[in-house]
Amino acid sequence: MADGCLILCLFCYKLLLSKLVITLNILLHTNNSKIQKFKMIDLPTRKLYLIQYLAQSQDEVFLETLEQLILKKEGITKNNYSPFTVEELIERIEKSELDIRNGKYKTQEDLEKISANW
Repeated sequence: MADGCLILCLFCYKLLLSKLVITLNILLHTNNSKIQKFKMIDLPTRKLYLIQYLAQSQDEVFLETLEQLILKKEGITKNNYSPFTVEELIERIEKSELDIRNGKYKTQEDLEKISANW
């Protein structure tokens, strides 16, 4: 769960940094003179305004648009993954079994010791 939150935070951070001007155009639904005034505010304050707006927004279309802009910029598509083929699954199983035979694995106890230091 923590990894998912971290990914979401990083995603939002990239959103704020990379698409701020575009977002402001969409957000303000206004002309460039108001955008120029807004751009005169320091960057941290602009980010806080945007975070506040996003936190309160109920506009699914707007949020989806922002997500798509970021994904496009990052070169990520939502359906970028395809299921494993039967051959790929068999290959992965065989590699895993070989790793186990060669002692290349961690037990539950090992993982608990490692995670205790986090």
